[in-house]
Amino acid sequence: MTFLKKEQNKNIKKILYGVVFFIFIWSVGIICSLSWNIYQSYQQSYDRAEAMALSTFNRDQAFRQWIAEHKGIYIRSTNPTNNSDSYTLLDPATFLKKVMTHYPDYFDSSVRMVGVRPLNQMNRPNPLEKKMLDNFAKGLTEYLDYNLIDESYLLGYFKPMKAKPACLSCHIAANFQIGDLIGAAGVYIDLKPFLHSAKELTTRLVISHLIIWIIGYIAIVLYGRKTELYVREELRLKEKIEQSNKQLEKRVIQRTNEILKLSQALENIPIMIAITDSNGFIEYVNPHFCQVSGYSSKDITGKNLSIIRSLDTSNTLCHDLWNTINKGHIWSGELCNLRKDGSEFWVSASIGAFFSDDDKIVNYISIEEDITGKKQAEKNLILAKEKAENANTAKSEFLASMSHELRTPLNAIIGFSQLAKLDNNNAAQQKANAQEINKAGKHLLSLINDVLDLTSIEIGRVRLNIQSIKFANIINECYQLIQSLAAKKNIKLNFSNFQCVCWVKADYLRLKQIILNIISNAVKYTPESGSVEISCHIRNNNVVIQISDTGAGISEENLTHLFEPFNRLGMENSNIQGTGIGLVISKKLIDMMSGEIQVQSVIGKGSTFSIILPKSVKEDVYMIKEDTIKIKSDKKQTKNISVFYVEDNIANVTLMKNIIQLQDDWKFRYAETAEQGLEMIKQDHPDIVLMDINLPGMDGIEACRIIKNNAQLQHIPVIAVSADVIKSNIDNAMQAGFTDYISKPLDVEELLNSIRKLL
Repeated sequence: MTFLKKEQNKNIKKILYGVVFFIFIWSVGIICSLSWNIYQSYQQSYDRAEAMALSTFNRDQAFRQWIAEHKGIYIRSTNPTNNSDSYTLLDPATFLKKVMTHYPDYFDSSVRMVGVRPLNQMNRPNPLEKKMLDNFAKGLTEYLDYNLIDESYLLGYFKPMKAKPACLSCHIAANFQIGDLIGAAGVYIDLKPFLHSAKELTTRLVISHLIIWIIGYIAIVLYGRKTELYVREELRLKEKIEQSNKQLEKRVIQRTNEILKLSQALENIPIMIAITDSNGFIEYVNPHFCQVSGYSSKDITGKNLSIIRSLDTSNTLCHDLWNTINKGHIWSGELCNLRKDGSEFWVSASIGAFFSDDDKIVNYISIEEDITGKKQAEKNLILAKEKAENANTAKSEFLASMSHELRTPLNAIIGFSQLAKLDNNNAAQQKANAQEINKAGKHLLSLINDVLDLTSIEIGRVRLNIQSIKFANIINECYQLIQSLAAKKNIKLNFSNFQCVCWVKADYLRLKQIILNIISNAVKYTPESGSVEISCHIRNNNVVIQISDTGAGISEENLTHLFEPFNRLGMENSNIQGTGIGLVISKKLIDMMSGEIQVQSVIGKGSTFSIILPKSVKEDVYMIKEDTIKIKSDKKQTKNISVFYVEDNIANVTLMKNIIQLQDDWKFRYAETAEQGLEMIKQDHPDIVLMDINLPGMDGIEACRIIKNNAQLQHIPVIAVSADVIKSNIDNAMQAGFTDYISKPLDVEELLNSIRKLL
């Protein structure tokens, strides 16, 4: 007996050591595989980056070779001296300089030229590039390396440039001879997209290898457990053989102990086990079965096992199950069961039959594992896939709508500008064409602003300043902005029921944007001589703002699509302009302010938009009177004004020059760089300075700081004129000392009013 126990312990230790050994080998293999795959993913990313660098470089070199061989290219002059077209010859260097500025807009790379003795300061080499040029001078034929430049991880690929006959036309002043090293040409590839792709692949590799490791670990442990049980059973049988000659009483006691052990195993195993008679009535269930199903052993014993089966289980599946187990086979599959409380849970089941000596079924046993979590994960995966497919469809629809919305105003701009070019004699028609171009341009700008606004909200870049606001102040401002549009259509604006507590918790500018959008929509879609009523009242500690019109109304079907981007509910072909984004933005902003927007509409009678916002603790009684609302004009008569403009884009300079020269006795000068502009400003002391922000070399913000720190110049007002409309950048510019900030495209009247205010 003692010998058998020692042998048993020895064998079990061997099994344990074997399990540990195989788990170690399995883990090492998984780690090696993971490491190799991660290395390969990053190596492939670098290979793709290098291939892209070589491709971009070869394309750029072919282009440079062609332009150098043709000694330049003729382009159409932007300021013809007569009605005929005129052309200007751009030398290769100038043409390539202009083309290179557009590379980042179309490629994920930037083309770079560096010179030994550069004619253009933009081609001056940085320290890394100087070292590269030294190596080229020593005979290096190409350069490929990864560098950290301006906090960006870039792949640089360069080849030396040696003087050829075609190059000396531009570089002869630098005393180069044919065959001399004049510099290097190459590209910089931003590695962020490639590294991001490698990181995503790494994440998937880690997850997949972890899953594989877990599966292997479970398999090894289960196999070890199975082997252990086999050894134990084998040694138990040996014990039984050795004790076969002992007294019957001892054998009965041992048998009883074995049964107790088996019973304890069934009681403690974390798998659902049910044993039924030949008719399917339950004779035994283990505790885990009760724990999962919610039934107690007393509740379910004696009842048919079908009590826990879901009614949705198909007849075909039931027929297959019974047909399999009655033939003596094991049926395996997934079943949907019902708990005592009626909730569903899924199991992976194996069901078989026990036969007597005469091959009659005496019992059935069902072994089931709860897989509800797994099924839910599969369901979530399907839902995620559907959501991704829906998002892809929405993206396609969005791009199609954007294409249509952008092309519509661009058609007017391009069409009327061509008419203006063809007809130079009809001044009245020219003015009408210009008005149409201006109208289409404003519509296009409105569309772009709405899309940017909606995008900012979607990605969470909009930050609200929630405060207590007197709603009457917003209505007053909206009235001043919308009254001219209402007057054109003879629409009466009624402001009623403002004798109540009209303080709300909201962001002032965003709430004004929402109210103005809804009122302007009401005016636009209301027929002439109609009316629009704005009212306010308190409901359940909320402020309810209602905007009602006498328009055509919205059908019940269209109401469900009211807040979809670019969906104008059939008004796309009408003469009423709109983007189809305003209401979408308004609803999202209202949601961000913990509010709600509701719409009620009756065909032929009109629509009512209700905005519900939390009431503020502040209270006030305010009554809007239309005769107290006045619009102030800030136009001043100014003469003999000198205006200085710093701008590197000649087209923008020409536009500003034409605007300034339309004013009486106004003078105009300009500079293309901040450095040149500062010198001219120190000499001329202009009355006002207009400054672009993004300039070559020193930017406009730094130039403004220099002006404001100069005791002789700090009194000169400086107005920023920039296409950058991001609020944080505007705030940064104003902190630098700018007096005002005018965004591009220019509103001429806004620009002139701003200048007049500061003089």
